[in-house]
Order: sequence, then C-alpha cells, then structure tokens
Amino acid sequence: MSSFVGVLVSDQWLQSQFTQVELRVLKSK
Repeated sequence: MSSFVGVLVSDQWLQSQFTQVELRVLKSK
C-alpha cells in the first residue's frame, strides 16, 4: 500500500514539474 502511495506522490510531482517546464517553453516562444 505504501508503495502505491509513493507512486501516486511521485506521479503528482512529475506532473507538476512537467507543467512548469511546459510553461517555460511556451513563454520562451
């Protein structure tokens, strides 16, 4: 169960990081 929660947390973190990078790319264009 704890590993499942860890995957969820890491997925949320990866999504937030990806959106931040995507926003930077869109702004730089």
